[in-house]
Amino acid sequence: MFEAFRLIPALQAIFHSEIEFREDSFAELNAAQREAYERKVATPDEPIYRVLPLEPTVIERQGNEKITVELTIATQSERQLLLDAVRFIYRASDQMPEESTSFEQRLAFLRQRLPPIVVGEPEEDLSRGR
Repeated sequence: MFEAFRLIPALQAIFHSEIEFREDSFAELNAAQREAYERKVATPDEPIYRVLPLEPTVIERQGNEKITVELTIATQSERQLLLDAVRFIYRASDQMPEESTSFEQRLAFLRQRLPPIVVGEPEEDLSRGR
């Protein structure tokens, strides 16, 4: 359970998005993306990656309009937290059959067993029941 506290932000992101992050869910920025990131944000002190499952869809426009594409970025440490959180979800739901249980089913199983703060759901207002 102590590991869950370290992983709370990543677990909340996973329970919200229901994405099973894997190594191939991340890609290093290309030179143009890295240059734009450094110009607009800062020079990162650790490797940064695009989060592929969260990247928005680009819509083509007619004419000479420029299109701005926003990327979802994760630092190396954020990336590792997401990957560790996925491993935690599998370990915490290990009594479920591995081959026949989807990731979504594991999340549903754990939503009933983990505290609301871990799964990113607001705690029920206890004063309403009185």
